[in-house]
Amino acid sequence: MVREPLSSRAGAPAIDGRVGRAVLVENTAEQFTRFAKERVQQVSPTYAVVAQHVAETPWLLELAAVRRLSRLPELFLASVQFLARQTDDALRPLFEKGITAYRSPGAVTAEFDRFCRGRGPEIGRLVAERAVQTNEPARSIGVLRGLNRAARKLPGRRVHLVELGASAGLQLLPDYYSFELRRPGGHQVVPPQRFLSGLSAPVFTAEVIGPDAGSWMPGPVRIASRRGIDLDPLNCRLAADRLWVESFVWPEQLHRRTMLRRAMDLAAELPVGLRRLDAVAALEQIARQADDVLVVLHSHMIKQLPPGSRAELEELFGRLVAAGKVIRVAVEASAEGKEQPAVGLRSRSAEVSVWTTDGVERVAQLDSHGTWIRPVLSEDEKQ
Repeated sequence: MVREPLSSRAGAPAIDGRVGRAVLVENTAEQFTRFAKERVQQVSPTYAVVAQHVAETPWLLELAAVRRLSRLPELFLASVQFLARQTDDALRPLFEKGITAYRSPGAVTAEFDRFCRGRGPEIGRLVAERAVQTNEPARSIGVLRGLNRAARKLPGRRVHLVELGASAGLQLLPDYYSFELRRPGGHQVVPPQRFLSGLSAPVFTAEVIGPDAGSWMPGPVRIASRRGIDLDPLNCRLAADRLWVESFVWPEQLHRRTMLRRAMDLAAELPVGLRRLDAVAALEQIARQADDVLVVLHSHMIKQLPPGSRAELEELFGRLVAAGKVIRVAVEASAEGKEQPAVGLRSRSAEVSVWTTDGVERVAQLDSHGTWIRPVLSEDEKQ
């Protein structure tokens, strides 16, 4: 994940004279309420109860409101989960079994309060210093869609892949994953293109929706090299880094947690090539030294940059794409979540877009956890 100093992060200025404390706390309460009612109510009853409790509890809001951040509820709850599971605290069952591990919602919130009162300073430090690093490998169905479209412009369709804000590098491995695509009339399994002996490939299930659902299948991708850039890269060989990534999984999502662990097992054995560098400086350097056209991916990262850095990166992308040095593939959040009747839930969606010398093309929409994808086929793909 790309991470800037606290005082300069997008939407996350340090708390100072310019930001009224009361306004910050009020905004934090609104964020937790929206998270409870719009993001998790139908998919994580545990987090719906806990998030609403935080929204209604002044001292918890004071603890959470360390800074302004668009995904503050996710970072706060991940920080609590990380500490509880790291120390094998009595709160740990909440994150592994969910609300059913307790006799009532009141017992859940009482246990949550006990932990937060006792570990408040540590929680506050994590929220202030760490970044949201979901690194959701199930989004790789969208990455694969973007890479397929980008590869048509490359000699021999060989992809030299670079990811900005790579976190643990899990989205650099779409050719090692299997996908089960469900659509009207049945489903297909897309097997992994590559295997590692002794390791089971994760299988990610996605509903394929929209007018092009019946005619789209992801194609193979030839990844010739892969590199990840991050200010705080995570090493899947380290237990603490694995636990941090896993702490962004919601309690009821047991299958998601299992598939995430499989993806991290693969990343721990593969030479992914993660480097601790600033995104703008790294991209400029890598593109200058490269002999081949690079495919540069970023996923749910661009909005975490402060406005100045975002503008600098956009300008650099514009120059490199126009010069034919880079093909850009973005999997970034849409302006707002949209109700998807085909899958029966409201979810935060992302657009998959590809920039080449021919211009920009939107090739798919998918949800933030990769549970559905809406491919958008070009005229040449429909023929």
